[in-house]
Amino acid sequence: KDAKYKRLGKTYRSSKEIIEYSNSILGIDQVESVRPSYGMEVQELEGVDILPTMKKCIAEFESRGFKRIAVITKTSKEAHKIEEAIEANVDVIPVYMVKGLEYDAVIVSKKILK
Repeated sequence: KDAKYKRLGKTYRSSKEIIEYSNSILGIDQVESVRPSYGMEVQELEGVDILPTMKKCIAEFESRGFKRIAVITKTSKEAHKIEEAIEANVDVIPVYMVKGLEYDAVIVSKKILK
């Protein structure tokens, strides 16, 4: 009967950098984060062989004290290939299995290995 619409515009789950990046992809500016900034902007890595860069990113995350690090892939097959190639103590997991999990730092992989 007397239902009211209330737009929720704050998230407590994602960092400021993640929300700003997501807003830019979606072309919106309606959501803000109340979590503190980690001082690392979202970076897009491109190229044929980005594995060395991925390894450097993981090392930087570790040097900043991030404990739970993940590489998120599209498929399980890609996850296995990346896991073997980077030889790091991180979770390499397909996107469909990551819901509900929390990480300090994440690399989202586009298809980079044949």
